[in-house]
Amino acid sequence: MEKKYIFNLETTKIELHFEKSEYNALTADQKADLKSAFLWSRTGGCWVSRAKEPNLWWAKKIAAKLGFTEEQREGERLSFSEQVERQAERAERRAEGR
Repeated sequence: MEKKYIFNLETTKIELHFEKSEYNALTADQKADLKSAFLWSRTGGCWVSRAKEPNLWWAKKIAAKLGFTEEQREGERLSFSEQVERQAERAERRAEGR
């Protein structure tokens, strides 16, 4: 069975969803590769690519190495103004947290 990675149209990032047991079964090299291209998202409960579109080549390569070969698109692409607004909101939340 082929595993699918999710291409989130809203964030233009790739998400890898798998169980903790699957993560624990990875070799040290596979875990290092995963962490080189992805960050763990507690809120999303998945691994999210560090890079955004159009710079996803490395994340896709690592995903393929881990068996994620099919793409599944989710969400809606945001307009440029919506993307800028979301960035501003995130920056504001980070500033408030410090």
